[in-house]
Amino acid sequence: MDLLLQIALFLLLGVVLHSLDSFLGTALYRGWYNMTHKDPLPAGERRGFLQQQPLRVRLFWALALTGLAAIAVLISGTFFQDTTRILLNLLAMLVGLLAGFLLAPSILAAFPAKWKKASRYLEETERMSPQANAAPPPKAASAAAPSSAPATAPSPALAPASVASAPAPSPEKPAPTPPPEKPAPAPPPEIPDWRKGVDDFLNKP
Repeated sequence: MDLLLQIALFLLLGVVLHSLDSFLGTALYRGWYNMTHKDPLPAGERRGFLQQQPLRVRLFWALALTGLAAIAVLISGTFFQDTTRILLNLLAMLVGLLAGFLLAPSILAAFPAKWKKASRYLEETERMSPQANAAPPPKAASAAAPSSAPATAPSPALAPASVASAPAPSPEKPAPTPPPEKPAPAPPPEIPDWRKGVDDFLNKP
């Protein structure tokens, strides 16, 4: 009877681990898969370490958890005190976890509609996450939202008064003309040297 109770408890633990994997493990598995595989995981596929995995993968995780429990028992030193009971407990753990991993999708499908809505919400979130990561296109400057208040046209009765009150534009003044340039002063006439005239007269034959 104790063995069946242990199997039931480990089955419940397997269901809980599977549900946590469907919520949190899918994102971790996607990152690990994209790092270790050439082709990334498709955007619309929800796969985790237990979610949508074959029997051999679920058996591997059940054996891994049971092996960790066996190592903990060996380190504590209680394995050789009651070897038969501990082996039966480890066997119950292995069977219960494997059964929980296999039956978790069917058990979770029988839950109320809130669980199904949460699953659909997670699927839509993961499907739309690549689109949300893309940068939005730049908006044009002219695409501003129009003002809700329409522009008020000026009243026709006030239009003539505003026109009349406006000052008349002053006439443009002509640009001042630059003064005429003064002619450069003529050089002074050259005065002949009288000594040169005397020398020419004396040297004359």
